[in-house]
Amino acid sequence: GNIPTAKYNNATVQIPMSAVYNINGQVLISFEDDLDWDKNYSDVIVTFQSNPLEAIAPTPEPSYEFIEATEYKGFYAFEDQWPSKGDYDMNDILFNSNYHKKYSTANKCIYEEGYTIKTFTNAAKKENLKSGIAVKLDDITNNDVLEFSIKKPGASTFSPAEFEYDSSIKVVYVTDNIKSEIGTEYKINVIHPEESTVLQTGNKVKAKPFVYRDQDGKRIEIHISGEAPTNRADKSFFGTEDDCSDLNNKTYYVREGSYPFGFFLSGATENNMKKFFAAENESKVLGDVFSDYDSWVISNGTQKRDWYKR
Repeated sequence: GNIPTAKYNNATVQIPMSAVYNINGQVLISFEDDLDWDKNYSDVIVTFQSNPLEAIAPTPEPSYEFIEATEYKGFYAFEDQWPSKGDYDMNDILFNSNYHKKYSTANKCIYEEGYTIKTFTNAAKKENLKSGIAVKLDDITNNDVLEFSIKKPGASTFSPAEFEYDSSIKVVYVTDNIKSEIGTEYKINVIHPEESTVLQTGNKVKAKPFVYRDQDGKRIEIHISGEAPTNRADKSFFGTEDDCSDLNNKTYYVREGSYPFGFFLSGATENNMKKFFAAENESKVLGDVFSDYDSWVISNGTQKRDWYKR
């Protein structure tokens, strides 16, 4: 039916179907429950009162959850003899990487994020060269707080650790001797302040792991092909032996032929990497182990992208 109307100041208005009274903190609401409108507002009556009277306060802000998520990244593989070509079995240094973050359901902004690295080796364990793993952190700010932890083989949880951090170049040195800590996991966690621009824009901190060692008092860094070294790397090694880097043209860690000094396999799992771990493949060039490897290199990575799965 139609809501009843009445005249008020020469205008037609809808007749109210409820009335509200507040007497010393006690609230009474009464209703007309049909359109006949007998004007007594007694069809339905509800009362309530706060105790104490000052109990009524502004509605509190809703609470939001924080969600923790993990994204698997893939595997890194290096030859540790750079700038020498090595044997190109690419199993001298092997580790995978995971990205983790903690974000709010309120605004999707990231409050904490970071990376975990776990080391692996070929079962023959013939590599004795002492090398370390470092991680270059891009898009990190001086206001971010870094936390480090480590999980040794057989442990169920991470324990706090003290990694060396060079804030001038934003590099974390997680270990200086991979071979003595195979199976260890290293965790880097970045905590953003709430007013941080990283938090507000939701940008991810990007990690660029690389291998390093000291030789005759000089710092050697081995990055994946095309990735620039830090300014701590001794530049005298570039362009020597089998390395064809051209620093003037910003071409790094390349050589002639099909074999790089290091690469990253996005999404590669432990199961995919079994041939890298197998003792019988120690010192075998990749092309002799993986039939599609050469096609992948020749096509500049556009074909046979799953060569390591075969």
